[in-house]
Amino acid sequence: MLSQATQNQLRKIVAPYDRAGEPGGALAVLQHGEIAFQYCFGLANLEHQIAIDLHTRFHIVSTTKTLTAAAILILQARGELSLDDDIRQFLPELTSQLFPHGPITIRHLLSMTSGLRDVLEILRLRGTWHASPQREADMLALAYAMQDVNCPPGQRYLYNNTNFVLLAEIIRRITGLDADAFRREVTYNPLGMGATGARASDDQVLPNLATGYIASDTGYFVRGVNLLGIAGDVVTTCLDDMVKWVNALRAGVIGDVPMTEQMALRTAVSNGGDVFYGLGLAVRDYRGRRLYCHSGSQPGYKTHIAYMPELDFGFVMLSNREEIRPTVRCVEMMEVLYQAKFPRPHPAAAVSEQLETSGFTPDQLQQLAGT
Repeated sequence: MLSQATQNQLRKIVAPYDRAGEPGGALAVLQHGEIAFQYCFGLANLEHQIAIDLHTRFHIVSTTKTLTAAAILILQARGELSLDDDIRQFLPELTSQLFPHGPITIRHLLSMTSGLRDVLEILRLRGTWHASPQREADMLALAYAMQDVNCPPGQRYLYNNTNFVLLAEIIRRITGLDADAFRREVTYNPLGMGATGARASDDQVLPNLATGYIASDTGYFVRGVNLLGIAGDVVTTCLDDMVKWVNALRAGVIGDVPMTEQMALRTAVSNGGDVFYGLGLAVRDYRGRRLYCHSGSQPGYKTHIAYMPELDFGFVMLSNREEIRPTVRCVEMMEVLYQAKFPRPHPAAAVSEQLETSGFTPDQLQQLAGT
């Protein structure tokens, strides 16, 4: 357990979002697989003044992609598919116009290098924001109707929700179960993640679910405009379950299936170099240390999970307020705990040095955004 002084420093990081009568969040810091600090703050529901606790559920949005990637790797370990399979093997409805440059593989979907266009963005262009019972079918119909790609597969990293919509459908066709039912069988249940599961539409009542909020210009909080169902990432979970998931990534295996090493291998693209994404997992570098992570975001819900192997540090933050920026809070907490253990200087120091040697006058620097 961290010292009281260190815990106070970590609480101070979220203090601007820990105010009476406002939404908040739940966070945990892990060291060597054990909870070194956890903190729940704010309200899950403003109308009924319900406090957030360890059992409060939140939508984790795109963090779901880590769970779907694990399910795909388990299917590969069972011999049900190969990451290098052409997706037309499972999805013959996709038009031939999508494949002028050769096959799009399951690996391309997992690594966000398929070149496919994003059904979420297409739905936004249609003016569609709210969920409906047929939204999953709508997303698949759009994917099947596509006539072109943004770029050849394997050429570029383009974060794209179509990839994981199609992966969920591949899971269903191979197993006969919807993607969440299969994830429950192979990840939630084995890891003891009993509070984790899909909420496919915003009319579904779910116990302990936090309401997502956005601060309005008038000073009041309003409910977020939910995108449930549009991105295909509709999993809800609680802090305790996400701690178990981060520890599964730390262990590297689920059952006897190697997991994290495959997910954390950075993807090479043909237009040069590696990208910061593996298979359903972001692979960042922070001050010379490798950081595995994934975020989730939709109006009113924000999530971030992270694991830094060299320091054996884990992090989970779930929130129901829009502006909290869990990725930034994670970095701030790493700085409190490990400032002297990073081999490279803080990014702010590097920026300051660049500005000092840039040749800009003070007046010119004042005109630059983002300094």
